[in-house]
Amino acid sequence: MNFTPPLVMALDTKHHNRAVFDCGVEPLNLYLQQQAGQNIKQNIARVFVAVATTESPVIQGYYSLSAAQIARDDLPVSVAKKLPTYPIPVAVLGRLAVDKNHQGQSIGKYLLVDALRRVCRAADSLGIYGIIVDAKNADLVTFYQKYGFQAFTAMPLKLYLPLASVEGLL
Repeated sequence: MNFTPPLVMALDTKHHNRAVFDCGVEPLNLYLQQQAGQNIKQNIARVFVAVATTESPVIQGYYSLSAAQIARDDLPVSVAKKLPTYPIPVAVLGRLAVDKNHQGQSIGKYLLVDALRRVCRAADSLGIYGIIVDAKNADLVTFYQKYGFQAFTAMPLKLYLPLASVEGLL
């Protein structure tokens, strides 16, 4: 099967059909259907969707990005000792989900790479040490670890990827 990459664009709440999106994980479905639009309006997050064409309202998958900071001491000692003592700026990959009808087609990987590219572009304008993600389960930890994400010291489902590593990945 040949992979046809989707188009990834900002969620348009008037055009994209959020109501029928189903990734099999209810909190991820509900976020897209009920909260994403408000988060965008309030500048809390940016949400990007994968679609087949610009005209298509069918969402194949989505992810959200926002900004945060982490405590240096949450990172492994070997990493933390190289960083300043004040909070470290990061980007947050808040959610990443693929509709059931499109799972197994590399769309999750494609969305992750798109998110990493956006964070790298943002880092040209503001300081971002890396990207963090809260994996929902051990399978997702494995997915993110394939791309170099590492677990926080005391939080095995919370992972980070330094931007220096992202640039090597891309």
